[in-house]
Parts: sequence; C-alpha cells; structure tokens
Amino acid sequence: MDPDWELLSTFWDYQPSWQNSIQSIEAVRESFDISAVRINNCIVGYGIIDKTTGEIPQIAVGKNWRNKGIGSSILADLMNQNSSNQIKILNIDTRSDAMLQFITAAGFHNTVNQYEMKLELQ
Repeated sequence: MDPDWELLSTFWDYQPSWQNSIQSIEAVRESFDISAVRINNCIVGYGIIDKTTGEIPQIAVGKNWRNKGIGSSILADLMNQNSSNQIKILNIDTRSDAMLQFITAAGFHNTVNQYEMKLELQ
C-alpha cells in the first residue's frame, strides 16, 4: 500500500515525533509494513510496523470509527507482520487520552518516559 499521507494524517490526535514522522518513515520505507482497514472502500484506520524491530511508529483510526474494534484489528495484523518477539509503540504523546486508553486496554505497559527540555536564549 502506498500511503495517502494527506488522508492518514487526518486520523491523528497529535503530530508524530520526528522519529515517527512521514519523512522518517519514507526515508526507510522498505523497513515497514502498513496495515489498513477499509469500510466501503475508504480507509478508516491504519498502522505501520518496522518488520524487524516490532516498533510501531504510527497507528491511528478516524475519530468517527473509534471504539469499534478497528484499532484492535490493525494491531493484530501488525503483530502478524512482525519478526520480533515483541512490539513497541514509541514517543506517545501523553496528551492523547484516546491513545493511552487504547494501548493500555491492548495490554501495553510503560517502560520508559521521555522528556523534552528547552532553554530560552536571551
């Protein structure tokens, strides 16, 4: 599947970190598999996994399609496309309650916290 980034980005609650950005994924596109759910031939959700490491840089479902099992279906498909013995979702924006609820319900647990710091220059 060639991603329609314009469409897929409408599913986001927040902009991905630079490590999970469109540009970062496209730079090594051959490393990733994409899973998408279509309803009436329209994509309503998708996920991307690094086939070797099991890292999921992006997973999202359109706001009108959430809580219908679509995210769980995508996650199950991504697990089947992975040669690692684990899967990880990195750089989760903690402002996204929907994402935190989804991944917690799916059985993920937090292992590392990341902090972004800045220094104002005078």
